Amino acid sequence: MGPMMQPTNLLLKADSSVNEAPENEPIVVVDHRVHWTFSAGDYGIYDTTNFEKDYISELENNSEFDRASLNWISEMRIDVLADGHCSFPAYSGQCHRLEYIFDFNFTGFNDTDNWDWTINLSSSGLALYPVAFTGWEQSVSVEYQREWYVQHNGGHTLQGTFWENATSETYTTGYKRNITAGDVWTEHQQDWENWTREGHSEYHSGGVWYPGNQESDSGNESGEQNITFNATQEATVEISGYNTANSSASGPTQIQGLEIERWEDYDDGEGPVNDETVILSESGMKIYSQEEGIVLESYHYQIEISGDADGDGVGDVNDLCPHTPSDYTPPLDSNGCSWEQRDDDSDGVLNPDDDCADTTSAMTDIDTNGCAYEQRDDDSDGVLNHADQCADTPLGEEVDTEPPWQGCSPSQKDSDNDGVSDADDACEGHDDSIDTDGDGIVDGCDPLIDNDGDGVANAADQCEGHDDAIDLDGDGIPDGCDDFIDRDGDGVPDADDECMGYDDTIDEDGDGIVDGCDYIIDSDGDGVSDTSDVCSGFDDRIDVDADGVPDGCDELIDSDGDDVANDLDECPGKDDGIDVDQDGIPDGCDTLIDSDSDGISDEVDSCQDSDDNIDVDGDGIADGCDDLLDNDADGIANEADDCSNTAIGAEVDESGCEEVSQGLLDGLGSGTMMTGGITIVAVIILLFVALALFRRGNDDDDDEFAQEDTLFEQQGNAGWDGGAHTNVDSNMHQSVQANHPQAALSVSQQWTDAQGYTWRRLSDGRNQWWNGIDWQDN
Repeated sequence: MGPMMQPTNLLLKADSSVNEAPENEPIVVVDHRVHWTFSAGDYGIYDTTNFEKDYISELENNSEFDRASLNWISEMRIDVLADGHCSFPAYSGQCHRLEYIFDFNFTGFNDTDNWDWTINLSSSGLALYPVAFTGWEQSVSVEYQREWYVQHNGGHTLQGTFWENATSETYTTGYKRNITAGDVWTEHQQDWENWTREGHSEYHSGGVWYPGNQESDSGNESGEQNITFNATQEATVEISGYNTANSSASGPTQIQGLEIERWEDYDDGEGPVNDETVILSESGMKIYSQEEGIVLESYHYQIEISGDADGDGVGDVNDLCPHTPSDYTPPLDSNGCSWEQRDDDSDGVLNPDDDCADTTSAMTDIDTNGCAYEQRDDDSDGVLNHADQCADTPLGEEVDTEPPWQGCSPSQKDSDNDGVSDADDACEGHDDSIDTDGDGIVDGCDPLIDNDGDGVANAADQCEGHDDAIDLDGDGIPDGCDDFIDRDGDGVPDADDECMGYDDTIDEDGDGIVDGCDYIIDSDGDGVSDTSDVCSGFDDRIDVDADGVPDGCDELIDSDGDDVANDLDECPGKDDGIDVDQDGIPDGCDTLIDSDSDGISDEVDSCQDSDDNIDVDGDGIADGCDDLLDNDADGIANEADDCSNTAIGAEVDESGCEEVSQGLLDGLGSGTMMTGGITIVAVIILLFVALALFRRGNDDDDDEFAQEDTLFEQQGNAGWDGGAHTNVDSNMHQSVQANHPQAALSVSQQWTDAQGYTWRRLSDGRNQWWNGIDWQDN
């Protein structure tokens, strides 16, 4: 026997009448989930003094509080309720039920900040275990919490209400039914939990409560773990009370049990942790919990705990099967008998030997296997005798398991009453003798009843007696029933069709031949088919200008290729764009091609780009091509000739003026000069005036001086043409012969050359150009 445990500072009020097992036998603790020894109304009350101390110590060690007090705490109570219905993933039926309730109220004080926090907590729960324990269990817990937070320095007062509902299902394997000191075992647990939380708060200010935070939450979680249990030693706990179910008992009471450690590995790398040590009584009831800080205070237990020789959890006093083996099959009944030791159907055959466990007293002819006639299958067809409609089914044949032919094989029944057994029936459920289309398939199982064999069922046949698939013209009417077969759909029956496969009404070129059979469709009759026709609607053969584009579609008919349409062509057969002399007449039709407009054809023009008629110096070379213009033929060009009217044959100097003999010069210097000097000077002055007037007349062409110009022109031209001029005789008699008046000159032509100079031709044949200020002789 292990040491007596006497928890200090605990008042163990009740428990009595415990019949201890003989000291030579070990204490056996049963798993209360497997061996349920409690009855509805049983309870256990636990002293929570140690819990109170531990909780206050935990609060005072919290940095938020300077001190704490437990205002009140209830005893923890566990009640056994009547069995009730429960449901698990693998079980639905009756369950044993345990309920617990626990309440306490505490206040934590923060003296530094002058506030306190009071919590009132109520916790309750319900544990459910299947009557025939299979490893499943369920717990439902409800926690209700009311809080008050008060700031004593004039701040707010807060209060809140919170609650949580949680449902947890656990499946355990590896549990041990009977436990003795020294046993070590590991249970594998899988947990599934669903929870819902709600809370709300309000705060007090100025005499009014205001709503605060509202919150709600829900969720689920699952997990699994291995828990190792170690039954370290036997123990006896003494309490001052007794079992209240036994009025004759008295305290103090000693309760025997086992101290069991619980070790769990939290996968934190620290290895298994001893998170709880408990003492369990022989009935599996918790007497003491070190972690929870509770000790059984009193209890109500309706049977006595006594010796149990076979360790099945039923005391020897009440055990009808005192030799139950340790490996029995649960559940164990209240008489201490296992399934192997019972005859549950009372047919005289123990359960292990009974092949028919549900035999009733109303059944007959029970055999040595515990089976009545109603429970047997004498022809071994799988149907019990009382339901078998064919009692002598040949061995091995499959039979119906449902009425009306239950227990009958195909060789024994004719389900469709056609005179053929189901085993030989070609079409079950139908008369095998009916085959309308004679295809060898009974109509009832024939997927296609087709009398005319066209692949169309009679019910859907459009043309009975003919092949519905033959429809040459595709009009949806089988040919066998079609009065008008028109394969090409041109409205002409095939028998009268001129061009099979084509529409007889289409004749684009109107030649009386249907287009589909027309060798050449030529709508415009030009001998070219429409598909190859370059110019539809016109004769492709007509191409006057031979440019490859038929005239009917030719935007420019231009026979001579000069890009001028024939009907606008000024010179057919010639290029209208060629007009060398720019006279507006194409060269091909121009009788006089005269590029310089001098009236002389370019072919015989001696001076291209100049007027052949202009020969100022009369040397037979047109001025435009004359390298030396010399009117007085003195060998000095007009532009350098200061004396432009020198007599032919006279000797001239570099300025074009006649040279004077030395004798004359000498005479001029003699006495004659002295006596007649005035006269000679006058003559010379007169000559210079006449020359100046001549030059002025040639240079001035302003219209407002037209009269003056005429005068100068007369004077100048007279000298230029070799007319009236001043003569100085050999005797140097100064006499001036007046110029004879001549007809006024006129401008016969005016033009601008390629370099941009403006020219004019005078009636006397002279050419002048405009220098920007005045007209200047060439």
